[in-house]
Parts: sequence; C-alpha cells; structure tokens
Amino acid sequence: MARRRLRGRPLLWAVLALAVVLGLAWLVGASPWLSLRRVAVRGGPPQLFQDTGLALGQPLYLAPLAQARLTLLARAPWLANAVLSRVFPDELVIAVTPRQPVALAFVGAGTLVGLDPSGVTLPVRRSAEAAYPYLTGVAVPASPYQKITSSAGLAALGFLTDLPAALRTKVSELIVSKGQITVFLLAGTEIALGEPTAIATKARLLVQILGEAQAKGLTVTRVDLTHPAQPLVTATP
Repeated sequence: MARRRLRGRPLLWAVLALAVVLGLAWLVGASPWLSLRRVAVRGGPPQLFQDTGLALGQPLYLAPLAQARLTLLARAPWLANAVLSRVFPDELVIAVTPRQPVALAFVGAGTLVGLDPSGVTLPVRRSAEAAYPYLTGVAVPASPYQKITSSAGLAALGFLTDLPAALRTKVSELIVSKGQITVFLLAGTEIALGEPTAIATKARLLVQILGEAQAKGLTVTRVDLTHPAQPLVTATP
C-alpha cells in the first residue's frame, strides 16, 4: 500500500502544478484584476491614448508597449518622445515630450517654420521670430514634421543645442555654405565651425574661449574653430 501511495504522488504534484500554471495564466491574461482600466497621460492631452492602438480592458501584462509607442509616435508626429509604463494592477502611464523649436527657417514664399534639435520642421507663429536664431543655406521642407537632410544643417542644429541655454539665446544665425558652417551671435561675433565634424568639441571650446575672454575684459569679434586643436581668436580690449 505504501508503494502505491508513493507512486501516486508524482501524478498529484503534476496535476497541482498544472492547476497553478493555468491559474496564473488566467490571472495574467483574463482576470479583470490585471486588465487595463486606467490611463494617465503626462505632458500631453488624454486623447493620446487612442493613438497607441491599445484598448481599455485588455490584459495589462500582455499589452505590447513597444509597438504601442511606435504607433503613437507615428500618429502624433508632434511628439519628440514617448515612454509607456505599466503600473500594476490596472494602470498605464504615458509620458510624452512634445517637439520644441530651437531655430527658424524660411521656406517657399516667406513661409516661416521651426526646427527642432533633430531637424524636424514645426509650425510656428510669426511672434516666434525674435525668440530663435535662423538657419540658412539648407533645403528645408515646407510641410510640418518633415526632417531636413543636410548633414551640415543637422550639425549646425546640434552645435546650437550643445551650447548652454544662456549662450544659445545669444545666437542670431547659423549659415551653411558649401558644407561649411558659420555662426553669428547677436553682438556680431563670428564663429567659423568649418566642416560638420567634432561639433560637441567645438561647442565646448567656444564656451571656454568666451568665458576666458570675459574674465579678461576682452570682446571677442571672431573665433575660428575649423581646426579645434588650434582655435584662432580675434578679440579687442
């Protein structure tokens, strides 16, 4: 009799294990306790949930958040980024970052568009003209949420965003000509960046040069960063 009881135990454990697995599967996939019932959208309107392709009531654990993020960004091109997170037992949090212009450009017959740090065009109002520098010398799409293709233009925007916010507001224009980048400050200072290479290094050098000149009471009129290892500075007392 003892042997028979021992032989029956593996089968019993197998049945119990199967019951546990089925219970967990039901809890994760079908139980209303883990279904998506609440949505919190941060940084944008609540309607953005509709652009994710997800639906209330579906199993939260099985929701394809990576695909939902791509769907959202494709349907809402005015967003720069989106992060989707599960908050168990039943909430989805969508944190979005809208695109913001860092520069302006004219296209067509005087149409003004904004450009975000990645070179995507944005609709802007005329009142924004005094708030941002201009990017000239590159082809800019007239339609919103299209990206410029000029490597020099993208590098110029990268240089701008690498600058500290206080210095960025002093930039008046970024000019691209024959693949060379030149930047002008509101005070008239000319910064020759040359080819669109080592942009982050050139931004750090400019900050350092202007800081040292200010400490010495000098006014910088021109900085040549074409060769970052040998910057050339023109300054007056």
